[in-house]
Amino acid sequence: MRSYTHSAFAASLFTGIIQFFAIISVLGMAERLLNPAALVAVIPLSSTLLSFFTAVFLALLRRPTPRWLWALWLGAALLVFSIALWLSADNRIGAQVFADLYNPFALTLYVIGTLLLLLAMVLKTRFSVGFAATPCTPQLVTLVSLCIGLIVWHTASTKDVKHEQQNANNKSLLIGALLNKSLEDHTDALRRLKNRAEGIPEDAVLAMLAADFTYYSKDFEAIEGMILLDDALNVVKGDDFSLNFHQGGYLSTPGVSAWLKNTDQHVKFAANANTLRSAVPVLMITTKINSAAGSSYIVVALLNMNMLIEKRYVAHLSAYETYVELTPDMLYATNGEGENITSLEALLATYRYYTIEKVPIQDLVTHNVYSFLRNQNALQKHAVINQFIIWLSLLFTYIFILVSTKTQLLSRQSRQLQTLANVDELTGLLRRDALHRQLLSRAAHVHGSTGIVFVNLDGFSAVNNSLGHGLGDALLAQIAWRIEQHCTNATFIARYGNDEFVVYYENLSKATIEQQAQGLLTQIAEVYLLGEINIHLTASIGIALQDEPHQNIKLLIQQAQIAMGQAKRHGANQLCFYHNAMDEQYQQIVWIRGELQKALKRQALQVYYQPVYCIASNTIVGAESLVRWQHNGEFISPAVFIPVAEQTGQILQVGDAVCEKVLSDIAQNPALQAISIAINFSPQQFQQQRFLEKLTEQVTRRNIQPAQLTVEVTETVMTERTRIDPILRALIAEGFNVAIDDFGTGYSSLSYLSKQPANIIKIDRAFTLDAEQPGQEQGLLSSVINMCSELDKTIVVEGVETQAMLTYLRRFNNIRVQGYIYAAPMPLAELLVLLRQQAG
Repeated sequence: MRSYTHSAFAASLFTGIIQFFAIISVLGMAERLLNPAALVAVIPLSSTLLSFFTAVFLALLRRPTPRWLWALWLGAALLVFSIALWLSADNRIGAQVFADLYNPFALTLYVIGTLLLLLAMVLKTRFSVGFAATPCTPQLVTLVSLCIGLIVWHTASTKDVKHEQQNANNKSLLIGALLNKSLEDHTDALRRLKNRAEGIPEDAVLAMLAADFTYYSKDFEAIEGMILLDDALNVVKGDDFSLNFHQGGYLSTPGVSAWLKNTDQHVKFAANANTLRSAVPVLMITTKINSAAGSSYIVVALLNMNMLIEKRYVAHLSAYETYVELTPDMLYATNGEGENITSLEALLATYRYYTIEKVPIQDLVTHNVYSFLRNQNALQKHAVINQFIIWLSLLFTYIFILVSTKTQLLSRQSRQLQTLANVDELTGLLRRDALHRQLLSRAAHVHGSTGIVFVNLDGFSAVNNSLGHGLGDALLAQIAWRIEQHCTNATFIARYGNDEFVVYYENLSKATIEQQAQGLLTQIAEVYLLGEINIHLTASIGIALQDEPHQNIKLLIQQAQIAMGQAKRHGANQLCFYHNAMDEQYQQIVWIRGELQKALKRQALQVYYQPVYCIASNTIVGAESLVRWQHNGEFISPAVFIPVAEQTGQILQVGDAVCEKVLSDIAQNPALQAISIAINFSPQQFQQQRFLEKLTEQVTRRNIQPAQLTVEVTETVMTERTRIDPILRALIAEGFNVAIDDFGTGYSSLSYLSKQPANIIKIDRAFTLDAEQPGQEQGLLSSVINMCSELDKTIVVEGVETQAMLTYLRRFNNIRVQGYIYAAPMPLAELLVLLRQQAG
């Protein structure tokens, strides 16, 4: 198996290498067709051809001997190298092919291609792989991944080349613009000089020109000298440079003389060819001036061509050498450094990459402007950066091939593991799916009675959350061990869920199964010692029996689960047998759960408020928020849907929705901020992480004072004292009110009254029944009120519905009442009306 995996991996990798060379050759051909005039070819012709022939060579190679394989490749490489050398000595095409070795992008491909080729040869030698030996799917995926990577690389590299090419073109255009601007400035200056001197007396002409020569030379740095000639080209006036220039014969050559004598009334310019190869190449600008006496003079300005262009404007493009083509054999260097004039042939021998722009000069003549790439530093940097795209593509391809070749083996191993994985790792019991398989396989062969005992731990999630999953797992392991030790008559025992277990019996009587289940309740309820922690835990058990010859296992488990839910609703820590009447109850629970979830999603739950009155002042001092659910025009009692929500965990969503609505109402209605609004919280909400922090953040965000909010918890929450007590005390420390609701109906009420972390006690309506008349009920109510008063608790008596009960309660100080004698629960709008009436 391992050898097969290695061979498949090698074959897929070999195919990927062939695909790499094929993609490079296709991209190279596409580049030559779509962008033939690029400054630098990202994939030059040599790389394109080498990649194509390498891909064909590897694809057609059929298991040769290693020596023959290596000899063939070495001979082919030497042949290509020799042809390149031969071509480079005879023509420019060959020179360009050989020069591609200096192309930074081509060099990247040569390095990567050489490494891949060597890897392909090793794979071919070691595993005798071939192009057609790999499955189609890995071939397609590697082809797509390599195409994406190489196209991204080629696109990024092409963009970098275009940027450099644009810079070169920009310099050519900038040189042309600067040259035109300089010539325009000089011709304008000479034209102004002509306009001032034209048509005035001869003496005035000479005097004015003498002054203008001085100012003109000072105004323009490029002016080396100025000379005034008569019609016979004799010197009338000049400075040192112009006189030396004239004496040197630069103005007396036939071409220059003819050009000067043909000077008309316009300003014209020309380069002096005899000076172009000197240190000061001269551009001549001339015009003719006529005096009033009829004599004519020729003004010649001699400009240093090296100073026509301000170097500072093109300094940022110093990576390019720019030349203006004066004639096909004479290219003038615009940088003014070293040799001014050279030939195109000499430049092409020095520089490999260049651009050409046609630039018009004063709309008179158009010159070719060449920008040659002086150094490739920028391109080399981009080539180094962009090559990581290729490496990442190859790495992805390698990883995919490595994974894909092992997929079949891993899949086979996974199926084997699934076949063997019938036992839960934590408990050692059967897994849920394994139990189903076992029961289905036995269903056709069982002819006696069968029974399912469905065990669900009470409050395990709270223990798991408080102690941590490590101790929670240890507790589950101990519980599973007790179930296994006790249920020795069971056919199968399985862990059905996180804290659920199923015990399956065959051919046992109802009494025996009930006895086993009752003993199991006792075993589970015994204390668990985990390190130094003692844990008490109970369970709820549902039992379903079946006597039919053809067993419906899924139905039997479902019935046991329904019975377990009934046992949990009856107070937990007990067992319950399934009977047909439970189906209706179960369906009702399923319906309530589904519809309640829809209502939560639609935000259809409403909040009503029942006022709390102070008897002494007969005013509203608070209100209790109560959730209401209207479905199809009818209200569903909280007594119906709240227990279901507690069982399904939806109580968290219900509680969050109510809290969000109440806090929003308080923030939006100043009248509610003058009283205290109570919100009922479920024990499951207190078990959430950061309960206190989240509640504090909510009231702070809405600028609600904690004293304006009362947190109500039922007295049964006190069964979670070790976890709930610190939270309630922290709430009081933050300024919230904490009220114990339904006081007197729950857990050890009187013994814990002095220790309960609450500043408000709400006495349950069970204490007010028949308490308005003297008797035992009235005495008990009085004792509870007095006891709470002694402990400095605020007292709220619930369920006050008669005037007689209200009259009796007036004898106590600081008593608050809540009940129908004052008001039933009402929508927010009605409560606000009462508060406005009270304020008015």
